Amino acid sequence: MNMLPILVQRAGQGDEDAWTELVRRYNPMLRSIARSLRLTAEEGGLDAEIVRSERDRLLWQAVDDLPAHQRKLMLLLSRGPKPSYQQVAQVMAMPVGSIGPTRARALQRLRDLLTERGVSADTLDPMA
Repeated sequence: MNMLPILVQRAGQGDEDAWTELVRRYNPMLRSIARSLRLTAEEGGLDAEIVRSERDRLLWQAVDDLPAHQRKLMLLLSRGPKPSYQQVAQVMAMPVGSIGPTRARALQRLRDLLTERGVSADTLDPMA
């Protein structure tokens, strides 16, 4: 059964899940076509701000699903200005030497969560 007309209709009615599914399915193809025709994002109809907004939404949704200590660490490290590891260690009440490995596990968990949700690197990279 072709779900495209239903997804388009639901997205047009404001259904965010339908919009997300359309972006997930067709954004990589549209980017590929635009690149093969050597079109700019604007010429190819790809609004970079919309793509960035969708990317950010998908990433923060995945961050929200991390275990609490990993989520807290990722939030601390994503704020500007970037805190030192000493500052992070104080806030997190953890040894400085544990920050890097905890960060690596959190990033891997984010990759896994996004992969489980069908989010590809092309979806996350607005310049791809």
